[in-house]
Amino acid sequence: MAGLATRPPWLLDGMDSLSSYNLEIRIIANNTRFKSWYRHSQVVDADVTNFKDLVDDILNTFPCGYGDVVKLLYYCHVTKSNIEISSDQELLEMFAKHKSTKTCYLSLLYYHPSSEPSSIPLWEEVDLPCTPSASTPPQVQSTLTETKTQAQPKDLYLMNPEP
Repeated sequence: MAGLATRPPWLLDGMDSLSSYNLEIRIIANNTRFKSWYRHSQVVDADVTNFKDLVDDILNTFPCGYGDVVKLLYYCHVTKSNIEISSDQELLEMFAKHKSTKTCYLSLLYYHPSSEPSSIPLWEEVDLPCTPSASTPPQVQSTLTETKTQAQPKDLYLMNPEP
């Protein structure tokens, strides 16, 4: 059937494909356990999502430190820059700019007011850290499989006698 769009793999059952967006979110802070940032994915319906509820939802899952300043920015592929979002109108503008891809790349910046905020790398310059929320790319999985089959233990005294 020509003309029908395929359902994106991130779209949850029961969600409207016309108004749903996949948000790829980086939480950037100086005090995270992953040195500089952590990645999180979330699917939202643009028709019912507002700025305050989106930020509150992320902060409930990934709380910031006491007194920290929180800023939300999205990556614009056209200008190759991070643009700050601070209102519902700016959130709607972000959704409008990403209508064709249905994926928005956000950065949530936490920092203490007495310190300088961390630099925000552009999404094109980022290597994904090994986190539970980031799936392993297929080429890495095949490399790991090849390594397992090629590696033979040289020292048998280190093998587990009860596997």
